Order: sequence, then C-alpha cells, then structure tokens
Amino acid sequence: MSVKRRSRRLLHWGVLGALILLIASCATTTSGSSEDGGSADGSETVPESYPERPVELTVVYPAGGGMDVTARALGSVAEKESGDEFRVINRDGAGGLVGHTYLAKQAGPDGYELGVVAVDFLVFDTLLRDSEFSDEDFAPLAYIAFDPIIQVVRADSELGDLSYEEILARGKQNPGDIRVGIMRDTTFDVFTSVVEGQSGAEFTKVPFDGGQPGVTALLGGQIDMTNAFYAEVEPYLKSGELKAVAISDTEPYPALPDVPTATDVGIDVPEKTFGAGRMIVAPNEMEEGLQKHLADMFMETMEGPVAAAEFADVGAPLDPRGREEAVEIYETAFKELGDAIEQPGGESG
Repeated sequence: MSVKRRSRRLLHWGVLGALILLIASCATTTSGSSEDGGSADGSETVPESYPERPVELTVVYPAGGGMDVTARALGSVAEKESGDEFRVINRDGAGGLVGHTYLAKQAGPDGYELGVVAVDFLVFDTLLRDSEFSDEDFAPLAYIAFDPIIQVVRADSELGDLSYEEILARGKQNPGDIRVGIMRDTTFDVFTSVVEGQSGAEFTKVPFDGGQPGVTALLGGQIDMTNAFYAEVEPYLKSGELKAVAISDTEPYPALPDVPTATDVGIDVPEKTFGAGRMIVAPNEMEEGLQKHLADMFMETMEGPVAAAEFADVGAPLDPRGREEAVEIYETAFKELGDAIEQPGGESG
C-alpha cells in the first residue's frame, strides 16, 4: 500500500529529526540474504542491443550541486567501464519537485531514463509537499553514499571571524539577524531547525532550489551562512573565500578534519542522519530483468578503482551498497516517516 502523503501539514521537526535516524541506520546494516531468493535473474528480458542510445541520469537539482557532481562522476565512470554513453540531465525546479515528478510520471521504463536522487529529499517531497507521485513510483537500483551537510560562511564576513559556538551565541542574542540558506522541507531545513531548537539561536531561513544557489547567494552577500555539500563548496574552501564552520554529523568529515561536528558543539544528532543518502533509481514499471542488469552494472562500476579515484577527485563520497540494501533503506524511510504522520502529536499546526 502506498504511503503517499497522508497530511498536508509539516511534521514537527523534533519528531522528524529523530525519525531520519531510521533511514541512516539501514544504510549502515549489511544484509547477507539474496534479494532474488534464488529465482532466475530475468536477464533474458534485457535486449542484446541495449543500450542503443545514451542513458540519461536525471538530477532534480541545478548543475554544480552535490547531486549533480555525484551523477556526473557516476556517468563518467560508467562510460569508461562499459563503453556506453551516459548523459546527466538537470531537471530542477521547485526544490526538486519538478525532477522527481518527471522521474515518477514521464520517464520511460526502457532503461534510458534513470535518476540519481537523495532518498531523504525524495521522502520529504513525497510526504510533505503537493506531489503527484508516491513511493511506489520508484525502483531503487543501488546506493551510492551518505554525504553530511556542511554549514559555511564567507571568510571575509563578521561571521568568518567567529567560531560556531560564537555564531550560535550571536543567533541567540540577536534573533533573526543571521540569514541562513536552506531548501524548504528538506534535511537542510530540518538540521537548521534542530540547531535552533537545541542552541536557542534564531535564524532567518532563506529558501533556495538547491545547495549551489545558496552558495552563490552567500558569495554575493545576500545571506550570511548556508547549508551545502562538500562538492558544492570545495573550490571556495580551498581558495579561502568560504569557511566551513560545522558538520552535521557525529564524526569529522575526512576532507575537513578540523571543522567541528554538531556533536562537538553540543548539538545532539544521530550518526549519518542529516545529509543526503544518494542512490540510483528507475521507474517502477521497468522489467525486473533490466532492473537487475542495471543494478549489477552500477555496482560493478562503483566498486572499481576508477570510481574511487574519480569520486575522490571531485569531492564526492562513495560507499556503494547493492540493490537489496538500497531497497531496504528506501522502504524504511517511507514507512517510518509515513507512520509518524499519523501518530498523535506527530504534527504541528
């Protein structure tokens, strides 16, 4: 049964923040059973001539963002490994809703239109927004990695001279003065609310359609701090234009070992919770044999040495998981968040 949004009202961020842990916990659990149960793999349903034209990888956010960088690295490696052509198509707009709708309602099931999505963001679009699709419209093929949020400020700004604790103190002493870039009703929004709730700081949230537009606004001085992923800010951190002030996880980010985690500054967050769990999805109507073929191909691609080097080169994390684990992460996310909407006290007015 579909867990299509059963309420138009937003979840209470405290409840939602705790529940996102259930998504992340699945990503850290390895299952040893076979997803096919020993049945035939259906490979006979894959035409020998496939693919006869370029395979599209839809990204639902603008070019230059973390999802876009990840998809382009994936497509590049897949081309080198398979000899086939992969094209990244940015179908952005409405904070991801345009692209998610396209993948659910317009993409064909013939293997030529796939999506590289963040399951956390897809859950929010499905359950909390005026979407035309449900969880049943997508078929997870493979899990790519988890990427935490990095909060950044301009290095030459007043906040650039402050520690994260001092930024939070200023946000508490001067409610609303600090403008923070978010994507509405996404993990960017949730994490910022959790920080506010636990620290007593109050920010003015400024919504954007992706992480990269927020970074651009920050560089232009339109906002004071923003949420982003490492690939979106790496060149500006290296040039000294931006300064990373906090990581949304419990452990340091490998490329930024000296940047404090949320835990370091007293913000209680579960491990691998606030960020993007990236995966490859297909239209659910795609035949089983083609789904398995693509899942196996992408796993072989991501587990090779070429992928490790190319993802590292662009600052994109890579921790591939197979189709069975991807399905488990996906289904748990929708079930637990969907159930929470119906629980008394699980909604806010």
